[in-house]
Amino acid sequence: MRQLDARRLPRVKVQKHFTLIELLVVMAVLTNLCTPTYR
Repeated sequence: MRQLDARRLPRVKVQKHFTLIELLVVMAVLTNLCTPTYR
């Protein structure tokens, strides 16, 4: 039980920081995958 709490705290912090990074990565990947298919 204590391990779950200890793991959840860092995970939430990482997720908050990853939200922006993931958004940028997803947008870049989507544009890179969509550009060749549309062209």
